[in-house]
Amino acid sequence: MCAWTLAAQTEKIGDKADGNRSLPVHRIKLFDENGDVVKPYHERSMPFSLRETCGRECHSYDTISQGWHFESGFGSNDSGRAGAPWIFSDQFSATQIPLSWRAWPGTVHPQEIGMTPFQFVKDFGGFYPGGALGEADSVHSLDNYFRWNVAGKQEINCLACHETNPAYNPAEYVTQMKKQNYRWAATAASGIGQMEGSAAKMPDNYDLYGTFDAPSPNDPVPMVFYEETPFNRRGEVLFQVKRKVPNEKCYACHSTAVVGENAERWHGDDDVHIAAGMSCVDCHRNGLNHKITRGYEGEKNGIVSLTCAGCHLGDDAESVAGRMGAPKPQHAGLPPVHFEKLSCTACHSGPVLGNESADIKTSISHKLGTVGVNKSATAMPHVQAPIFLPGHDGKIAPHKIMWPSYWVDVRDDSIHILPVENIRTIVLQKSTYRDTLHSGDWPQLSDSLLATILDSLAQQDTTLQQVGYISGGLLFTAKNDSEVVAQPHSAGKPYTWALAHDVRPARQSLGIAGCNDCHAYNSPFAFASVSPPTPVLSAQGRVESMTVFRGASHWQTKLFALAFYFRPVLKLILAIVALLLVAVLALYAFKGLATLTQNLASKQSLDKG
Repeated sequence: MCAWTLAAQTEKIGDKADGNRSLPVHRIKLFDENGDVVKPYHERSMPFSLRETCGRECHSYDTISQGWHFESGFGSNDSGRAGAPWIFSDQFSATQIPLSWRAWPGTVHPQEIGMTPFQFVKDFGGFYPGGALGEADSVHSLDNYFRWNVAGKQEINCLACHETNPAYNPAEYVTQMKKQNYRWAATAASGIGQMEGSAAKMPDNYDLYGTFDAPSPNDPVPMVFYEETPFNRRGEVLFQVKRKVPNEKCYACHSTAVVGENAERWHGDDDVHIAAGMSCVDCHRNGLNHKITRGYEGEKNGIVSLTCAGCHLGDDAESVAGRMGAPKPQHAGLPPVHFEKLSCTACHSGPVLGNESADIKTSISHKLGTVGVNKSATAMPHVQAPIFLPGHDGKIAPHKIMWPSYWVDVRDDSIHILPVENIRTIVLQKSTYRDTLHSGDWPQLSDSLLATILDSLAQQDTTLQQVGYISGGLLFTAKNDSEVVAQPHSAGKPYTWALAHDVRPARQSLGIAGCNDCHAYNSPFAFASVSPPTPVLSAQGRVESMTVFRGASHWQTKLFALAFYFRPVLKLILAIVALLLVAVLALYAFKGLATLTQNLASKQSLDKG
């Protein structure tokens, strides 16, 4: 069992609540990774350790490390519903790959592209709050043994979520992780200490505890300088910790922006729940083990009342409101088949769908909120939403989607992903693209340029069997020095993951304008264009309708939609037919009544005679 997983230990002060709902005061001493008290006036102070500071007496660190955000699939056999991937993108090699340590179908394991945990933490650690990948010896490879000693471990950063002091700077945390200052990142982000130097510029034999000369005056050794103001006379620091995580802390990693829409913050609106005064953690809750509820139906160890249906419909069909008074939808006139085929989010969540799927950016994939972020609308990676597809439970739901693009060696129908570094060099040599306008987009590849790059890769490494390029759902291989052959390949299938936010008000839900919202002949729900992004010019512009993309027949859906055009006429015809039937029935009823009356009159006459 990994060292970071649950271990036998005594219950600590903060592990179990005593029933008091007030907020505990966190005025505490800081401890470094060796368990020594941090003293700000020391000439070479160590950064404080959150494992030692938070986990020393108050919180069971090993239990917390089981949390969804920390264990990364190493501490659980249940990966749950496929979620957002870590997207590796490299602009000049025209590469974007969905990565996951959880083996979600459609993702690539980081080791398949030669990425070690150390490299992963360097590239993505700014949005990874620490845990297994950053500190478990059993996960780390010996290849980076010396670099881990220099950079230190990335412990769970409790402050990333729970520290509400405005001085805490998540962008600074990202900056420090890029510099391989793993052990220093939380201290620098907290604002309690100022960081100098970069572990990335230190040699493998750098000794944190010894005397070591800086490589150059411009590259000082990693060192933290504490501000004296936060410390009181007893050497304690007051943290503004909240048990209930504020929304803004979640947004640091979980923001989504539609490209070209609501470019200014004041143009947009919040999720309807946020606007109503709720917070993210009202639904996404957790206990000490930090296994946060994701809120989808059928979630293992989930809480039914925290799903959409569980909250708004409840268990009592006769109740007038849902959980905590949540508005209970009536769905008047909506056929029950919709609840069998559609998720709640299909009608209520995500960007309003137009005639084409929208390009989106997310905090993690596009490094939103960080220093020097590229704000261009075309910056990689290319992600789209919403795409209406069957979800994990078979119900149609809105999804985010990305098509992988990467260079491969094709061997007997199997593929091996090629390293990015050599490809980037060759692309830069063979093309004139330098992105002088800072678009952040990949180079545009003509067939002749692509064929030249593929040929150069084959010549550079003669052990390769057949060099190819996966992009936009296709595998491209060289036919000759100026032409390529494109064919569909399973490795090019897009990766999709369900989206649930932002939730729109009921008056903006799909179907509010009637059946035609979904069933019209040109309804975006059924017929919006889905175009796989690719840098290959000859493959650009390929379009499929939303219906075909989710595996249904385009023309059958079109014919079904036509029925809704004639529904008013059909209703009129049915009404006329109904009236005629009523008239016929009335006519025969009157005739029958007349006959009955005549018979009775005749009988009475006979009786009198």
